[in-house]
Amino acid sequence: MRSLQAHLLGRRLLTRRPRRQYKRSSYIPGRLRTADQSSDLAVRRVCMWLKTCLNSEEHHICRKPNLYPDSLPSRLLEIGFEDGYVRVVGFPQTKCHEPYADYVALSHCWGPPTNRRLTLERNTIERLMRGIRIDELPANFRDAVSVTRAMGGIRYIRIDSLCILHDDTNDWMKEATKMGNIYADAVLTISALGSTDYSAGCFSTFEKRLDRPYVSADTRSIGRPCFPNAAPLVEEPTSDKPKQLHKAGGQDFAIIKAHPGRIYITREWMPSSSDSESSTPGTYRVGEFGAGWDPISDEPLSTRGWTLQERVISRRIIHFGTDELFWECQHLKVAEDGAVLPNRLPSFRDLSNWRGSSRWPLRNPWLNLIVNYSQRLLTRETDTFPAILGLIASLEPARMNECASDIWAKDFVQGLLWYIDPKEKLRGNTVVRYPVERRAPSWSWAHLDAAVQYISMGADLTARTLCLPRVSRKHGR
Repeated sequence: MRSLQAHLLGRRLLTRRPRRQYKRSSYIPGRLRTADQSSDLAVRRVCMWLKTCLNSEEHHICRKPNLYPDSLPSRLLEIGFEDGYVRVVGFPQTKCHEPYADYVALSHCWGPPTNRRLTLERNTIERLMRGIRIDELPANFRDAVSVTRAMGGIRYIRIDSLCILHDDTNDWMKEATKMGNIYADAVLTISALGSTDYSAGCFSTFEKRLDRPYVSADTRSIGRPCFPNAAPLVEEPTSDKPKQLHKAGGQDFAIIKAHPGRIYITREWMPSSSDSESSTPGTYRVGEFGAGWDPISDEPLSTRGWTLQERVISRRIIHFGTDELFWECQHLKVAEDGAVLPNRLPSFRDLSNWRGSSRWPLRNPWLNLIVNYSQRLLTRETDTFPAILGLIASLEPARMNECASDIWAKDFVQGLLWYIDPKEKLRGNTVVRYPVERRAPSWSWAHLDAAVQYISMGADLTARTLCLPRVSRKHGR
């Protein structure tokens, strides 16, 4: 049975009129989301998810023993050596090194290349290793440091722009190859999901949410048209102006707490996340119906090519989305309002456990990943291979397999059956974009810039790979 739901930021704001005793039954059931993602409430929620994942037996697949230091980052950002400062520290790359400290990793959008960026280079490394004030860091970095400090007990954070020498090709390539282990070994990855560049900040502001119509995941999963703009605007009452009433579902509702914002009232078929008596929203599972929708993929960070492997390889991620927080690990993907989301993206475990080929591309997690990756954007066309090189390097030992032009040997014939996605024209890309410099053979999907799909080999076609072409990949390109 579908029920009337209110999607609220923060605490419950409404009660039915006439106003009676504040009993639980007098409130509209709602989906509760944190209004301030930098608040103590948000940090406590992140810490709760992390503690559960680290200690619960249900999350045993999220655990991984620490690797030898030769697969760890060469540098990390130390956040606790002096109050108000951070500094870049190097780690000896020897296997006899003592066990290293836990660290957090940051996944974020850099933004347009015209933006002035703070990066580790030969002329900045000395300054960054001495220490830099936190308030001199870009907003994304400041917010990530703030979250890491608030969690307590974690002294280091890994930020790519401050931990790789970007004007040293050898150092850049060495760290790009280890990217898989870097994110896999991080205790937690902080994802600036709703941020469009490094200066926008990880936290979504209340004002930004007012400008973005909200439709819940379970409503979108039905695949039917949604009308979020029909939601009423809640106005802050003043002493000379009575509280305004708003109609929804044939009922009058009055504001009981002075807090301006939008309230989205819709008829839905899933239970309320505020049904739980505890302060933690109760969970409800979002089904897969007419539209397999992933709210995490509908964000700025998910349009960038480099961030795909960062998401897939990470054992645990806290996503700071535009509308709400999301927790994602190898066992669970859940939204802040309690929605348990289906896995639309293959996990690292799926990729590692994949054996042999399949005649049906949709069942092949690697081909699904390539379809997703081909739809993403890269600032430099030469980064097509490097942006997933860390993932390939991590998978090769597990799959006991070789990879040429990002096509695995055991799936090589199926990997050749790609075609340009017809939806490219709908995206405005009427001309196939070829790179200036040749980067892959013509039989590879990577020799051009376009979204691709795969066709099935069919039940009557039998093929076997006799040998794998040798493809030069200088600097991973």
